[in-house]
Amino acid sequence: MNFSFQLGAFKFQAGKATPSPKRSFTAARIDRLSNDWLTPQTSADAELAGALATLRSRSRELERNNEYAQGYLGLLENNVLGAGGVALEMKVVDPGGTPDVLASLAIKKAWQEWGQRDTCTMSGSICWREVEGLAIRRTAADGGLLIREFIGAPNRFGYAVDLMEIDQLDTDYNAVLAGGNEVRFGVERNQWKRPVAFHLFASHPGDSHPRRNGTRERIRVPAAEIIHLFWQERPSQTVGLPWMTSVMQSLEMLGKYREAELVAAREAACKGYAIEQTTPDGYDGEQDANGNPVQETSPGMGLLLDPGQKYIGIDPTHPNTAFGDFVKSGLRGVAAGLRVNYNSLANDLESVNYSSMRAGKLEEVEEYMNVQNWLVESLHNRVFRNWLEMGLVHGAIKMPNGSALPVAKLAKFNVPTWKPRRWPWVDPKKDLEAAILAVNNGFKSRRAVIAEMSQSDIETVFAEQQQDNDLAETFDLEFPADAPPSAAMPDPADLTSTPKQADE
Repeated sequence: MNFSFQLGAFKFQAGKATPSPKRSFTAARIDRLSNDWLTPQTSADAELAGALATLRSRSRELERNNEYAQGYLGLLENNVLGAGGVALEMKVVDPGGTPDVLASLAIKKAWQEWGQRDTCTMSGSICWREVEGLAIRRTAADGGLLIREFIGAPNRFGYAVDLMEIDQLDTDYNAVLAGGNEVRFGVERNQWKRPVAFHLFASHPGDSHPRRNGTRERIRVPAAEIIHLFWQERPSQTVGLPWMTSVMQSLEMLGKYREAELVAAREAACKGYAIEQTTPDGYDGEQDANGNPVQETSPGMGLLLDPGQKYIGIDPTHPNTAFGDFVKSGLRGVAAGLRVNYNSLANDLESVNYSSMRAGKLEEVEEYMNVQNWLVESLHNRVFRNWLEMGLVHGAIKMPNGSALPVAKLAKFNVPTWKPRRWPWVDPKKDLEAAILAVNNGFKSRRAVIAEMSQSDIETVFAEQQQDNDLAETFDLEFPADAPPSAAMPDPADLTSTPKQADE
């Protein structure tokens, strides 16, 4: 039974107390240990509103001055694209399913011709492989990149692109327009959040050229002409943020720590000595405005002190013995945030073995493949579709006999297969032997193995093998081919036998 009574200003209660509800999640508690843990319930755009410009500027500063940030961007470009970029393979087929080899070869050849330096961009200053590289690097470092498509460009294909830094997007422009469209960060969207236009500065707002300095003229460009590259992390996100955002502070602090250690180590290496003078007339060198002696030190050099002054030796004991381990620990956290392998980011192969390197490489490769898929979906498919249509309209894609492919068969020809770069494994011999076993035992197809190990497809590889065999016959040469796995791999029993048993 519960009851209560009040006596003056005091209230008394008896019986079983009702327990106050407790939070069931430790991470949701609010106490002295979590008071500084921010819990905003804001949208992606609201979070970016006050931070985007600062994040972009700091990311670029790290790119310029931090070796690990520069190394990460290099790793990203090299592994996502490689030296050759994303290769195009065409597999055009007729309605009956028969491969149209000549059409495939014509489209592939025309794509390579369009990708040359003087054709694919309006400026004529970079080739398509360099466009791919800038797409990866600038999106990662700046949070985005703008590519404008020009239909009817002054080349034989009638199509070209022009690259613009994300700064030309007026991210300070936010408005609700009369027709119901909404502008966020300079991106005009309809009720379904589909971009319909981009509000851009006519030139880079930070350009220091006298003709452009201070110019902030804004123009509206239809979304059909703009490819807005950015990595979307939340459904309602309008613009992207630099990929190094979560580790930028760690990179900056780590860089400053390394700088401090290097300076301290240099000071420690410059230890010299001092001579105390017994007469006041010993020093006749340079003096400052107050008559104090001005002396510089260098390794092995001594100082002259005034009478009565005592030299106090300073031994910084640098570099710190824990310096290397501390830097490694910091870089492991940075590598985790960037989703790359620590050994690759730090260029540190100390104390690694085949198993650890392979495990780390597999995770890293998956991340690069994610970026490759994003790039193909965001850039290559759209550019190829519009290039192909304009190339067909202008009669620029021709068969070996000189006849142009018809624009009426655009749907038939628009079947690109993109082949991004692939990676050699840590121990190619072991992985190749495993692939042979998988194929011979029916666990994997030759097609799958070829796709994993190269940018070619099985048709291309088989055709090249046939050409090699024909060429070898022409020169009356023989090479071993189709050797069974036992010929390439020793019997496990042989590996465990003793020399004596082998002789027997």
